[in-house]
Amino acid sequence: MKKSNVLWLILIKNKRQQMWRIMKLTWILCVCFVCTLSANVMSQQKLSMNLGETSIKKVFEEIRKQTNKVVIYNDDRLTMQQKVMANFKDVELAVILEQILVGSGMTYKFVDDYILITPVVKVEKDSVRTIRVRGQVCDTKKTPLPGVTVMVKGVTLGVATNTKGEFSMIIPNPPKNLSLIFSFVGMETREVAYTGKDTINVVLSEVSETVDEVVVTGYQRIRKTDMVGSTNTVKREDMFFDGTNSIEQMLQGKLPGVVVMNTGGLVGTRQKVRVRGTSTLLGNQEPVWVVDGIIQEDPLPFDAQALNDLGDNFDMISNFVGNSIAWLNPNDIEDITVLKDASATVLYGVKAANGVIVINTKRGKNGRLSVTYSGGLTITEKLNYKKMNLMNSKERIDFSREVYEKRLLGKIPTTSVGYEREMERYMNKEITYDEFNAAVKELEEMNTDWMDILYQTQLSHSHSISVSGGSDKVTYYSSLNYVQNKGAAKGNESEQLGASFRMDAHLSKKIRVGFGLNANYGVTDGFYIANPYSYALSTSRAIPCFDEDGELFFYDRADGYKFNILHELAETGNTNDRRTFNMTANFDYDILPGVRFESLASFGSNNTVGESYASEYSYYITAIRGYEFGQYLKGDPVYERSQLPHGGELNNTEARSSSFTWRNSLSYNQLFGKHRIGFVVGQESRSTINKQVSAVTYGYFPNRGKNVTLPPQLISSGANPIYQKIKTEIVDRTSNFLSFYGSMTYSFDERYVFTASVRSDASNRFGQDSKSKFLPVWSLGGRWNVHNE
Repeated sequence: MKKSNVLWLILIKNKRQQMWRIMKLTWILCVCFVCTLSANVMSQQKLSMNLGETSIKKVFEEIRKQTNKVVIYNDDRLTMQQKVMANFKDVELAVILEQILVGSGMTYKFVDDYILITPVVKVEKDSVRTIRVRGQVCDTKKTPLPGVTVMVKGVTLGVATNTKGEFSMIIPNPPKNLSLIFSFVGMETREVAYTGKDTINVVLSEVSETVDEVVVTGYQRIRKTDMVGSTNTVKREDMFFDGTNSIEQMLQGKLPGVVVMNTGGLVGTRQKVRVRGTSTLLGNQEPVWVVDGIIQEDPLPFDAQALNDLGDNFDMISNFVGNSIAWLNPNDIEDITVLKDASATVLYGVKAANGVIVINTKRGKNGRLSVTYSGGLTITEKLNYKKMNLMNSKERIDFSREVYEKRLLGKIPTTSVGYEREMERYMNKEITYDEFNAAVKELEEMNTDWMDILYQTQLSHSHSISVSGGSDKVTYYSSLNYVQNKGAAKGNESEQLGASFRMDAHLSKKIRVGFGLNANYGVTDGFYIANPYSYALSTSRAIPCFDEDGELFFYDRADGYKFNILHELAETGNTNDRRTFNMTANFDYDILPGVRFESLASFGSNNTVGESYASEYSYYITAIRGYEFGQYLKGDPVYERSQLPHGGELNNTEARSSSFTWRNSLSYNQLFGKHRIGFVVGQESRSTINKQVSAVTYGYFPNRGKNVTLPPQLISSGANPIYQKIKTEIVDRTSNFLSFYGSMTYSFDERYVFTASVRSDASNRFGQDSKSKFLPVWSLGGRWNVHNE
């Protein structure tokens, strides 16, 4: 092996020459990237030497002496003993190097304090040939497609289109038959040959695959042509959502056989949903709501009889709390399926007698990160009298005058306000005829606008942002939403904040797992006792709301107690909040072709607090007390016989529920010529724990630290009857269910379909009678697909 000569000071003699060469070359490559400016200065330095005919090695040594620059070379490439003519006077260093290296096949580079001698690299013309291609990718509707992958066929070179669907790429050394491949999720892949044009615009079409429609029942996914029961499905894009309406309202008019009824015009109240009418008069009439295969529990687990025992005090609370799906973000819905008859709902057992509504939520899809924002602003005009056929003040006074003139008085004439009051004062000679006429004229011109006083321009807004994406192995979907609804009536509004996350992963070709989380918080403010709409609709406009000094005007009702609607609304109230948390996990395993094992587990928690009250200043409590607030003091006979001499009323309910579900199923589906056989068998364990306390209390002081001082048990007339209204309802209930179910489907030639399904349940709620346990519910059905004949 030849020894490498380097003209600089060598500190250590390295015996491992190969390693030293590698280290030198590595160091050389690093040095080549430093300081081009110093190299230019070095090349312009002028030298003088008169060596005559000498070797290249001698010339390098002379250069080192005059410039103090080290010359690095490899004697394997350069013949050091080659003779050159070295007579130079004031010649630039670059010129000297060019002359002595002529014909050697070597060139030079200046790198900091070094002069590097390297071989000349020959570059062929074809090696530097490049082309530039640009263009735009759109769909069939001429909408730009961002994220389309553009690849050079046969080469690992590609780019992706930008947000405008545009792409640009430089292709070095292009092959003779250059082609570009355009691919995008959900679109047909296209291959376009390069014809010499620099601009290539491509249109991609959606993948047109024949996919069997399926019906998701919550327990199984069954082909629509094999579904015997009565079902209907509506997609999310087919439902109208303005950002403020509920899921029930979105279903109005979209599914045959499903009726949605509003219980009132207040925001935040639950709607009544009926599937194929009302199936019972005494029991629960609500359908079963199912989200992603999990049965949803009602936040208030009271049965009908328990609510009746508490009286009407909790009607408003139960309406404002919402139903079992009040926590769900409508923007997260993929589709909704309604199961109507026994054949479709049999796998849910007897609890599905009122129908089943199955909701499937969105999941991540394979593709690039996608961020979607959906927002809405709704402004509704304030209610007014223009479109209502209601009397104004003049018409109301004329009506009252006619009633008096024709002696059409009722059993309880209203003489505390309006025309009747002025007439009574005149008849009692408290005022003169002129004063009577002046008072009546003032009433005719009153025209109190109760709609303007009690109602507002309804302003509601919603915001929802979702992030989704993934790969062939893992997909994800998450969302965050906020909704604020201001009701038409002042004081009625609701707010809701929710978040969800879903991830699905393919661990292998046969194993799939999924995990989901959902959290929601909602609060609703409503009314108790006082109803703004009914009051504005039925109250005479000749009654003022404020007096001449701008203070609230109180008038005497038929019972003799003073009333003002604004005062009543201020002294009564209804507030409800709800906190919901849900977690799900699933595991799917394809044992054999057509044979699948599925396991689904879920946990849900719900905490609901509702409160309605009326203070001692309200008309409602005044009527119970029997006199105006402060009219009588302790020791007075009227005070002593009052059943509620102090404080108001409080209705409070707090419900906490947690549920756990674990379901395992084995399904089989296979086609043998014209015969298709499918079945599913499964087991489900479900446990629900409900803890709730609901109470009616009197002696409540909302403006004095929210404390309670109970009324006296004995009054002057005997036992206080109000204690018959003071009630407390406690629920501490654990419901455990163990269920087994199965379903079989056989179809011949896609024309004739036969199904058989059965479910059997056992529960601690059935009691100890062994005959009541595992009572089966079954159904048989058939279908004839006439269109396939």
